[in-house]
Amino acid sequence: MLLTQMGIDKSTRKRNVMQLSGGQQQRVAIARALASKAPVLLADEPTGNLDEDTAKDIVEIFKSLAHDQDKCVIVVTHSKELAEEADVILTLKQGTVIAAVDTVLEERIREGLMEEAERFSVPDDPKDKIMKKIEKQNN
Repeated sequence: MLLTQMGIDKSTRKRNVMQLSGGQQQRVAIARALASKAPVLLADEPTGNLDEDTAKDIVEIFKSLAHDQDKCVIVVTHSKELAEEADVILTLKQGTVIAAVDTVLEERIREGLMEEAERFSVPDDPKDKIMKKIEKQNN
């Protein structure tokens, strides 16, 4: 059942919506949207009125919907933290897209570059020792 997937237990289901917390109300709203079986979920400031832990739970639900259930989840937010959780980030200014970032592609590129660098690194290379020393000093 969708409500169970969203973390709403049987006793909570029987309560009036006005007796639910903000996070529970968000979860019910997500379940209602999923009940339509629509391939796209639109969320306008879905974490704006939630505490940090509940907001993280909602973000994890969205990620699961996108990655495990092949839903397209579109989130509109002013929260930089929430936006950084997205696979693709579009930045708008006065109704115009001014930046587009594919975070998944960027991560794959970084991973690929690291693998390439590791493949070509020479054991006990003086440059590696210097870089490690610099990294250690910066931490």
